Amino acid sequence: MNTHLIFHTSQPVDLAIHITVTKRLPFAITDLSWQLSTESKPTKITDHPAIQWLSAYFKHQFQPIDFPIQPEGTPFQKRVWQALMDIPSGTTQTYGTVAKALNTAPRAIGHAVGANPIPLIIPCHRVVSAQGIGGYSATGGVEIKKQLLDWETYSHLDPKFDNESQPEWKPW
Repeated sequence: MNTHLIFHTSQPVDLAIHITVTKRLPFAITDLSWQLSTESKPTKITDHPAIQWLSAYFKHQFQPIDFPIQPEGTPFQKRVWQALMDIPSGTTQTYGTVAKALNTAPRAIGHAVGANPIPLIIPCHRVVSAQGIGGYSATGGVEIKKQLLDWETYSHLDPKFDNESQPEWKPW
């Protein structure tokens, strides 16, 4: 049995983020998804570490994950997802770079990245194609991926970044 938490944000886009958490210690995150409408009511649980992390993230306060996650996947997928956790916010790596580090093929990396059940927390949006942005299997697709990358990139360029003054810059 699991608990479901909902977090709302309007920056960089209106999202209702749904988080699935185990009911037993260590209360690990097992799934995360979102919808583009904000019709779901936010959870009243605000002290859960994942809610605090998301709140900080959407205020441009990028912090390491300090709460347990338990994504379901194959041993290979888990190896790839662990590698993604090492990609700092505001940066990207290509599928090929990740593949080389894990001694495998870029296509295999793409399949594992696409199967990520905890996007954003396991930052699959930071993996891009050598020819451009690449794909994104989470709701909203490539457009959300671009917005997340812009969100992280701008905050690193200007610590006082405010979305109202965001220039029209695209790194791809």
